[in-house]
Amino acid sequence: MKSMLFAALAAAVILPAATALADPAGEALEAKADACIRAQAPQVSAITPSPNEAVTFLVDGLCGVEIQRAETYNSNQRVLAQWQATMQAAALANVSVDPASGELKSPPGFSPPLNTSSMMLSTLRNITNPRAHYRALAAQAVLAAKAGARR
Repeated sequence: MKSMLFAALAAAVILPAATALADPAGEALEAKADACIRAQAPQVSAITPSPNEAVTFLVDGLCGVEIQRAETYNSNQRVLAQWQATMQAAALANVSVDPASGELKSPPGFSPPLNTSSMMLSTLRNITNPRAHYRALAAQAVLAAKAGARR
């Protein structure tokens, strides 16, 4: 019992730092989302009078799929890392995160751990944080495009 408690505590403390390490697939998805925002900001800011509306359209609409894939990938990587810290490796055979969509892939019959509430709360909390990054990036890109259009 103590070893399971220690493993869960270690997962809660160590895994957020471990998922921040270099991850080429996650970085590629984030780069796609960033590139979408930067590429579309000039056109969106040209046809949208309000910078706030332009940011919302970029983040929630035009580049929403790319942003969602990056967020889903990062969230599912954290969940998988938590499972790897608390489950036997054999139980996680063929469980992975799709590098293109970010979706969690598992074989037929896979049963996730019953106590996933802390993972779910962690996932919900982490979903809101990355969105702020993309909103800030979109705001910078929209403001730069609007400033460039005035010159």
